[in-house]
Amino acid sequence: ILFAVLLFLFFLSQSGSDALGIVSVLCLAIALHGGYRCLKESRDVFVLTVERVFRVSGVFAQQKATAPVARLLDITVDKPFMGRLLGYGHLILETAAQEQGLRVLRFVPRPDQVNGWIDNVRAGLTPFGNPRQP
Repeated sequence: ILFAVLLFLFFLSQSGSDALGIVSVLCLAIALHGGYRCLKESRDVFVLTVERVFRVSGVFAQQKATAPVARLLDITVDKPFMGRLLGYGHLILETAAQEQGLRVLRFVPRPDQVNGWIDNVRAGLTPFGNPRQP
């Protein structure tokens, strides 16, 4: 599909108007860059289980980072002004081993609620505050 679009833009630019061809190529480049950024953000996943915290990210190559919940020492919630308005924030996780892949989780929806879930799991409960069944 990309080849067909580039071929179309090439023939469009050969039709006489160089400005139209340049604008078309710039618009295509901006659209492709925006699409890649959206895909990159949608492929960044944070998973909390009763045992571990996972983060999987990457579009073409995939990076995985994991840490046991018991090794989480401190959680800082950072909510910028726009994050407060739109309901997102950043979590900064301090672990005993300082795994760099899990240090900063950006654009987490409802960060206070996620922080509460992590605190519940660290206390030996389910994320929703119920006692764990053996």
